[in-house]
Amino acid sequence: LDTLDVEVVEAEKQLAAVEAQAASMRSSLQADAQRSFANSGTSIPLLVDLDQANAGITAERQASVARGAASVELDDFDIAMKQVNEQRAELERQQEATVQAREQFESLKTTAEAEVVELAEIEKQRLNNVAVQRELERQRKIASEQIRLAESAARRAERLAKKSAGTQRQVEDSRSALLSRRAEFEGLGEQLIAQRNALRANEAERGRQQLGAQQTQS
Repeated sequence: LDTLDVEVVEAEKQLAAVEAQAASMRSSLQADAQRSFANSGTSIPLLVDLDQANAGITAERQASVARGAASVELDDFDIAMKQVNEQRAELERQQEATVQAREQFESLKTTAEAEVVELAEIEKQRLNNVAVQRELERQRKIASEQIRLAESAARRAERLAKKSAGTQRQVEDSRSALLSRRAEFEGLGEQLIAQRNALRANEAERGRQQLGAQQTQS
């Protein structure tokens, strides 16, 4: 954008220069035209329309121009006006390019800001999934230890029952507690698998967003 701004300023300077040159030629042509009218004995008009300068110049003026006697040649003026038009068109082109570049910059800026917000949200979800996964792993470790204790309790209840020091109800209760602990352990395992899948999805999405952000910046 800075380069385009510099180019526009330079184009404006060049346009001002050729316009000044054309204006000088225009003034000289007006003066020559008025002198031609005076020499021909025709009354001098108060204003000379440059767009109709050729029609307003007498045959004697046209002859002097053809001989190269005029201070400013009409051909030179035509060339100067052509340069003015070309420079004006170039300035308009550069101004349009600058406007388009600014619009593109603002669009890319808006996209980049949205991507930053989305990346932050994805990272927040990822960190939350990491925390949940660690908590599930902790609970599963505890559940594994509870299974070990429940198995020990069930074996003890069976030994006591065989020695008539315990009841069959105690055996059944210990077995039920063991089954409950195992079911809890399996449930935590399923949750942990789902959480790991969610974390992988988060990381994949974060990678896609980071790649998109890099492409936007380039």
